[in-house]
Amino acid sequence: MSIEEFENYIIEKYKDVNKTLPMKVDEITTLFGVMNMGKTLFFKYRIDSKYADYINNEWAIKYKEQTLLNMMSSIPNSEEFATYMSRSSIKMTYLIFDNKDNLIRTIHVTPKDFEL
Repeated sequence: MSIEEFENYIIEKYKDVNKTLPMKVDEITTLFGVMNMGKTLFFKYRIDSKYADYINNEWAIKYKEQTLLNMMSSIPNSEEFATYMSRSSIKMTYLIFDNKDNLIRTIHVTPKDFEL
């Protein structure tokens, strides 16, 4: 599979996720939208407002690390996936909103994050 075919596959796969939304991720987090602009995927999450004060830089770093771990552990041939992702132009942006739709945090995942 070429990098371009891989990129198109990933974008289409994540667009299909919208058919299952909203989806409760955990006790305080709901995924309510996935969209793309070119090769950037945007994931829109809502976090219960009473926890918004805990969404700081330290939380964002841990969230990004855990997201990458979860992604890699759920994919067969994760090393091959990571190689493709590291060579691709796909970027992922996680937008974290509170219950009042205030953006409280943005987390970026780039191809460099997938380098082994």
